[in-house]
Amino acid sequence: MLHFCSTLLTATILITTGVLAGCASTQPARAGAGQGGSFPDSVNAFGDGYPVAGAPCRRLGEARATAAYLDHMRTLAGCLTRSDADALGGQIVGHIDGVWMISIPSERLSP
Repeated sequence: MLHFCSTLLTATILITTGVLAGCASTQPARAGAGQGGSFPDSVNAFGDGYPVAGAPCRRLGEARATAAYLDHMRTLAGCLTRSDADALGGQIVGHIDGVWMISIPSERLSP
């Protein structure tokens, strides 16, 4: 009986480990994960790229870390590298949790 219980326990552990591993691998990738890093929740990054879809930077929304930099006349964007931030051409206003924050005048968004 003892051998049966230890075999059952081992089987239960293996099945549980397999199920948990499967759950972890099906989690959606976070924005920016393809660039060797990801945007932390602290900057509330959104969208699929800025200034165009697929670009490495993202728009940043309202959060404790971004509140001081939000302005209705400007767009707040974030990039994971300084070179990507410099390429946007706005004013770098901060570097928080690995994200370079750039303030860009809204009039630049119009064609």
